[in-house]
Amino acid sequence: MPKSKTIISTVNDLEKRFLFVENETLKKNLAINLQYIIFLIQQEEENDLPGTITYSIYKNLILYTTSIIEGLLIHTFKELLEKGKISPKSLKSIRNFKNIKEIYKIDSTSSIISGTLIKGHEKFTRRTSFHDVIKASKKAKIIDAKLLDKIDDLRQKRNKIHLAGLNIVDDYYSKKEVDDVFDLTQKFTIEVESLLNSDD
Repeated sequence: MPKSKTIISTVNDLEKRFLFVENETLKKNLAINLQYIIFLIQQEEENDLPGTITYSIYKNLILYTTSIIEGLLIHTFKELLEKGKISPKSLKSIRNFKNIKEIYKIDSTSSIISGTLIKGHEKFTRRTSFHDVIKASKKAKIIDAKLLDKIDDLRQKRNKIHLAGLNIVDDYYSKKEVDDVFDLTQKFTIEVESLLNSDD
C-alpha cells in the first residue's frame, strides 16, 4: 500500500504568519523559506535516513531559519529607522579624512600629516551586513540585548556552514540545536511583530 502523502501548507497560507511585514516581496520569500523548513522537518521525521543526510537536513534547517531571522531583523530595523523611531547614529561610526597634507616624512612607509577629520555614521543600505544590523539594533535597544546576542551566535553558527572555512568534518549539528534555533526564532518573531504593530 503506498505511503500517504503529507500535506504541506501553501506559500499563500504561510504568508499569513507574516502579516505584520508590509514588504510583499519579503513576506513571500519568508513564507517560501518557511514552507521549505516544514518540508525538511517532515522528511527527517517520516523517513529512516542515514546520519549524514540527517546532519545535512539539520544544517539546512539552521541555514533557512537564520535567513528568516535575518530578513525580519533587517526589515524591522529599516522600518523603525524610516519612521524615526531609532536614530541613524545607532549605525556603525565612520571617520573620513579630507585635505590631507604631508608635514614630515618619517621614512618610506610613515609620514606625519595634517587634515580635516569628519566623523559620522554609515548609511543603512541593502549592503549593510547582518552583523552590523545586529550591533545597531543592540545600540538602539529595539530588542532585548540577550536575544540579539543569541541571534549573533546563530549568525556565526550559520557562517560555519561554508565548507571552505571548516577545519573539522561537517557533521556536528544536532536535533537539540535545531530545536533551540526554532525556539529563538519564535521568540524573536513575536518581538518584531509587536514592534512593527506598535503605533508608539
